[in-house]
Amino acid sequence: MFSEDLEQIRRDGWRHFVDLPVESAFFDEFADHLEELRGAEIVRFEVDGILEIWVEFEFREHRFAVNNQYGDYQFYVKDDKCPEKILLEIISHFQKLVQE
Repeated sequence: MFSEDLEQIRRDGWRHFVDLPVESAFFDEFADHLEELRGAEIVRFEVDGILEIWVEFEFREHRFAVNNQYGDYQFYVKDDKCPEKILLEIISHFQKLVQE
């Protein structure tokens, strides 16, 4: 979940800010749920067809990415200075998906 420790994890220039369990949310459900986030625009969506997705989207003038390579949905932000309020909005939106 969101924590100070996660704020420091980096991957190829992206700041990792939260992990959410995959549960039973499949790739198409994930994409549909992302489209329900008002103001979000998917700019890249790659699926290996079996296990892994990489999704990039823009939201409130910031770039985000989501990957499930290690089991959970891992969320990243490109801008280190992205306000916590926006990060929490994304977390709240996607917690609804994994709790369904």
